[in-house]
Amino acid sequence: MKKHLPMILIGIILILTILACAVKSNAETEEPGVPEEIAQEEFLLGDIDKDGAVTTQDAYKVLCLYASSSVEGGERPTEEQKRLGDVNEDGVLDGRDSSAILAYITNVAVNENDETMSIQAFLEEMQY
Repeated sequence: MKKHLPMILIGIILILTILACAVKSNAETEEPGVPEEIAQEEFLLGDIDKDGAVTTQDAYKVLCLYASSSVEGGERPTEEQKRLGDVNEDGVLDGRDSSAILAYITNVAVNENDETMSIQAFLEEMQY
């Protein structure tokens, strides 16, 4: 059971994220301001909201951008969002990227000793 716990958590988070995207209002198009000292830095792969950490918010944003860009007239990801959010580096910002971010976050949470592992190293190790 412990072996399957990360995948179960990812599934639950993914379902909740999809539901949240479905009911989210299109009125929120402005990104919150990023402090200038953070805006100057290079951001982590997967850190699409540029807050300095790869979090569930990043997975949520990737999934919302994917869902929105899949419909005519929906929000399209910027080049920077594609660069930061395309964690599996297949050239497409989609649900697989969101799932990979969630898998990484779950791995960090379950294996506290992996906090320093980058998302790139995690994806290589998992052959994602």
